Amino acid sequence: MMDPPSSISSNCPWMTIESPMEARMMDISCQNKDTMNDWILKVGMEFDTLEAAWMFWKNYGRQMGFSVQKHYTNKSKIDGEITSRRFLCSKGGTHKPDKRDHLTSQPQQETRTNCLVRLGVSLVCETGKYKVYDFVSEHNHLLHLVATTFMMRSKRKMFDVQAFAIDLAYASRIKPKEIHELMSREAGGRANLGYIGIDQKNYLRTRRQRSLIYGEAGSLLREMVIFGAALLYNETTESFKWLFESFLKAHGGRKPKSIFTNQDFAIAKALAEVMSETWHGLCTWHIMQNGIKKLGNLMKDGSLFLRDFKDCMYKYDNESEFKEAWNKMIQTYTIKDLSWLNGIYKLKEKWANCYMKRVVTLGMRSTQLSESLNRDLKDYLKSDLNMDDFF
Repeated sequence: MMDPPSSISSNCPWMTIESPMEARMMDISCQNKDTMNDWILKVGMEFDTLEAAWMFWKNYGRQMGFSVQKHYTNKSKIDGEITSRRFLCSKGGTHKPDKRDHLTSQPQQETRTNCLVRLGVSLVCETGKYKVYDFVSEHNHLLHLVATTFMMRSKRKMFDVQAFAIDLAYASRIKPKEIHELMSREAGGRANLGYIGIDQKNYLRTRRQRSLIYGEAGSLLREMVIFGAALLYNETTESFKWLFESFLKAHGGRKPKSIFTNQDFAIAKALAEVMSETWHGLCTWHIMQNGIKKLGNLMKDGSLFLRDFKDCMYKYDNESEFKEAWNKMIQTYTIKDLSWLNGIYKLKEKWANCYMKRVVTLGMRSTQLSESLNRDLKDYLKSDLNMDDFF
């Protein structure tokens, strides 16, 4: 006889628990009695599609406290249609032996237990549905508690809007551990976040590797060079005109080929008047940040809006392809207020990849190289700072 597991709530009668599955069933039945029948599996059940069977298996695993994986697939030799498929517990099977020597500092950890839990479905030719022909429910390992199911691999997913928020925080020199804590608080707790710390760590590592592959890491070789600095009383068009005119005077009238700024009307007007020959681009980092602020409601619950918006910004080399993708994005998502999107579209020549072919940017698309300097200055320059103290 085993002691009752700690996951059983106090309002449940004590009983003998013989297996991890019985313990988990006891835990769930005490917390969610009304919905248990909605996800109970049995031989003979039918699913309209193979994807429906997989989603049911994922939900079943989440409810029972184990992560899942896909196994083999059998296909028809006549038309290639899938005739049967099997799904497993994530701890099913065993890893191949680690061939590294004993000096390896971090040997591969064995996470599988050859668990036999599985679900097998086969195609019913007459109906086109998939029927459960094999189901094993008994695990040989401990299962997650209700409070820890968010840690399961098959339940974890990082959405595009979360990834971009991580990028923003990381670019602002916030430590990864603090980023995860911040994101967890905004989500109302780690259980609501959708991913765990290791997922964020993997994302940041992959991001750095991708940057090296595609050449964005050129910024590592290009140190920022400051050609001038000024203190402005306000941010009006006249102030920016004085700033640009002073810059040109200090550099013998030589104008830059291109300049990136955030989306500011006063800056744009001043540049058009003082340096009309200079190409003016909008910082893509600020555009994405503004997009999240204005249209964050379109980026929830697995929405691909942020991905589609980023594709319009970076992916298309042809103007017609860009316009087609933009119109498709507008039609796909129910957008009640198009004012911000319409405004940014009118400025597409300043940020869309297809309009920047003849522009000299040396691979730059944003002002992030200067963000570290901006942060450092803000630590010392306060609105109430006395000018005599500053100088």
